[in-house]
Amino acid sequence: MSDHILPAASNKYISRFRSILSGSLSNLTMASPTTLPAPHFLTKFYSLTPPEQRALLLQKFYALSQLEGERLRRATDSADPFSLCVGLTRSIQNRNRYMNVIPFDRNRIALRATALAAPDSTTHPDYINASLIDPAILGLSSRKYIVTQGPLDFPPNPTVGDFWLMAWEQHSPVIVCLTRVEVGCARYWPAGMDEDVKEWETSVGGVRMRVRLVSTPSVHQDADCEIRKLWVEPVDSALGKGREIIHLACFGWPDHGVPENAKHVLSLIRLMHELEAECTGKVGGIAEPGPTIVHCSAGCGRTGIFCTIDNVWRLLEKRATAVENDDGRDLVYEVVDMLRQQRKTMVEAPHQYEFCYRALGSLVGLERSGK
Repeated sequence: MSDHILPAASNKYISRFRSILSGSLSNLTMASPTTLPAPHFLTKFYSLTPPEQRALLLQKFYALSQLEGERLRRATDSADPFSLCVGLTRSIQNRNRYMNVIPFDRNRIALRATALAAPDSTTHPDYINASLIDPAILGLSSRKYIVTQGPLDFPPNPTVGDFWLMAWEQHSPVIVCLTRVEVGCARYWPAGMDEDVKEWETSVGGVRMRVRLVSTPSVHQDADCEIRKLWVEPVDSALGKGREIIHLACFGWPDHGVPENAKHVLSLIRLMHELEAECTGKVGGIAEPGPTIVHCSAGCGRTGIFCTIDNVWRLLEKRATAVENDDGRDLVYEVVDMLRQQRKTMVEAPHQYEFCYRALGSLVGLERSGK
């Protein structure tokens, strides 16, 4: 989206978020740059003064919010592509962590085994608060995610079993956890030590899933995360065979905030891709694994940042490899808009939106001091 057609942000909106952006990332630690050429939109951004940068970011974030608001006006029309009718159903509200972060009907993940076990369409037995993100519109047809909320462990409908059934049914090779457990998310894996195996039942349908810790967790210093291998299988072997899933747990990312170190986020994305490549052909014997699962607490803020940076990074690599002309389009803006068309509120706050630019600026060598 070109700058000249951005709607002017209201003074009220600017005042609301200026203090959030001002100095919010002043202590950010940056990563060593790659050999990727700096795109024009980032070069232009870094040519501005800090007040001009903040004003531009607020204007763009406001424009994204306006676009999302227009889409959400149609959320109760079940025939509309931006319908939220299933997630708004009263009978399934206890399966949503937050009432205002739910999947669009058209790309929500549906659980197959629970639908068969409890074929009651009025309670949506296939429901889980998770969205399939497909950036094919940007030319990244092989880069898909499942974006979801952190599993719930409180009654009457804990969703840990739903989460593992989804991961198993979707052939997901990797799970990226971007939140602290027992704060914004249940601990949904065996803790180790004397607990190597745990079982959970789905919130509907009585499908039981078993999760076994395969290896002792290790720490990846650059990505600031724990790595563990897990074996996931339905207790009822008639449903199918188990498979290995790699779990990355990043606990240093504050809720509604941004990491202090852009290097950790970039390293985490690189690690995710390395592990996905290793899993090809190993996930349940299939040639290509399914989508990686990314979640935080709600599955929109921190998750949105992660997916934005990853997608823009992939677009920059694709452009460099194909020797495509740089037309100056703001890829951060376009990717966030694409993500929000597939799950609401992705990249939920202005300082999170700013972090995407700063981290990518670090990636291509435009920002090294963190100022």
